[in-house]
Amino acid sequence: MTGEANQQRHVFQIERLNHQRVAYISANLGANLTLGDATDQVVAEAKSVIPAGVSLNLGGDSARHSEVFGSFGSTLALSPLCIIGVLIWLFKSWVDR
Repeated sequence: MTGEANQQRHVFQIERLNHQRVAYISANLGANLTLGDATDQVVAEAKSVIPAGVSLNLGGDSARHSEVFGSFGSTLALSPLCIIGVLIWLFKSWVDR
């Protein structure tokens, strides 16, 4: 079904991952739409139409987007500790006397 408009709701091919049926959705973003906004819109729309028992798992750039921001946050939190550690190691204190 990739790249085809399927107005008749016919299934052309069933793909499986770990013995479960999967559907892949991809899109090209418009000029005024960010990846995060597009992902939020798709997730909100999908949650309103998918039946119970069907899960929604993000992959590709959407999944990496959250992963990058998570590691960026931990890096920001760890940076002051490293700076204080270097100051103490070099000057035996973290305040100038």
